[in-house]
Amino acid sequence: MKYIIKGLKIICLLFLFNNANSQGIIINEISNGTGGTKEFIEFLVIGNSNNLNSQVNLTNWIFDDNNGDFDSPIGSGVASGHYKFKSTFPLVNPGDLIVIYNSNDVNVNLPPDDLYDSNVDGVYVIPISSVLLEKCTSSPSSTGSSLYTPCNYTSSNIQTWTQIGLRNGGDAIQVRDPSYMFYHGFSYGDVKNNYPNFPSCFGGGSSFRVKKGNGAGRNYYLDCGDWTEMSNYKKGSASGDTPGLPNNFNNNLLINNIRLGIFNYTDLLDVGNCEDVILDIGLIDFSLLKYSTHIKIEYQLNDNIKNVYYQLERSSDGIEFEFMDNGSSSQYIDNNPLMHNYYRIKYYTRGIIKYSDVKYMHFEYVNILYPNPITNILNLKIEGFFQIFSINGNLIKSTNQQTIDLGDIQPGTYILKIITNGITIHKTIIKN
Repeated sequence: MKYIIKGLKIICLLFLFNNANSQGIIINEISNGTGGTKEFIEFLVIGNSNNLNSQVNLTNWIFDDNNGDFDSPIGSGVASGHYKFKSTFPLVNPGDLIVIYNSNDVNVNLPPDDLYDSNVDGVYVIPISSVLLEKCTSSPSSTGSSLYTPCNYTSSNIQTWTQIGLRNGGDAIQVRDPSYMFYHGFSYGDVKNNYPNFPSCFGGGSSFRVKKGNGAGRNYYLDCGDWTEMSNYKKGSASGDTPGLPNNFNNNLLINNIRLGIFNYTDLLDVGNCEDVILDIGLIDFSLLKYSTHIKIEYQLNDNIKNVYYQLERSSDGIEFEFMDNGSSSQYIDNNPLMHNYYRIKYYTRGIIKYSDVKYMHFEYVNILYPNPITNILNLKIEGFFQIFSINGNLIKSTNQQTIDLGDIQPGTYILKIITNGITIHKTIIKN
């Protein structure tokens, strides 16, 4: 029977994710906070098999607590109205986290507000009072119809958590698409049957109650795997909730694989969706070639992995590295190498940073000047600051020009001091 269900999910998911509206958000974590109403909802943005990395427009996507198709007797966490994202909400990427929180009683674990992902870490932190959100106060009604119907939405910086406040004894949290159809969610505590059905091509199965028991001081979060399966959601202590961060190691793998564009949306039961495969991908080859005046760094990147950025870094000691190049091509010429050169490739996406193995190259400058002996003109192949000293140590000339006229000095032996890229090189030159 398990295989029949799995096959149904694959077929339905293939249908759903060929639909342009199938991208959206699921519930990654909710928390009642450690006391008071220090509550938040954390959404995880998902793509689909045709849009692994395409940005997602959340305009008019709805989020709510226990309204609509969940069990809704009075006292079971039902409150009139709901919230939705305005058209001014920025486009988001699969794998992004969106945290909506009660700004009148702030959870101590919340990171600072970040309405537009200004630090590009793939995390949006938004107070419920943000004008990027708008609320309906009437539909559905806690005492009347459970149907979502069009209403007059308002948006202001004094919006409160009232429409979606989480009841300790039991409640639900849910997402609905712009057509008001149920998309994702679950209940906890004493809110039980009825449960709304997931979209037919999420598998068509029923939503669920993630855990029984009082929700005071608790959080509920996705581990990894199929987000329509109750067993993949856990209950924890709100003191350890993780707004804006992965919920645990497994959840981090899930988020990373979505961000990297390697998540298998056509089979949510695929065990590879929860495996750390990014350790072995991203960089295919990395090598160094030494020339008389420079070092050539060659690297081959894996173009099959989407949304990954690369940087070449260098160090003089193998510990402290500095940026050299943004990895826009498959090679880089280091025209000012150090005596000791350590190179590595940094590859990263939102919230994920990986490094290649470190490559080392010892370098000594040879054949960097000509001619030698000199008649009048000395030519240098490197940039820097140059000084000519007599054999007794007297300074003769100083310049930053790579062509030096020595026609006015007496024949003899001299010392050329080169200062380039933080290192000093001494060369003996002969003037005829």
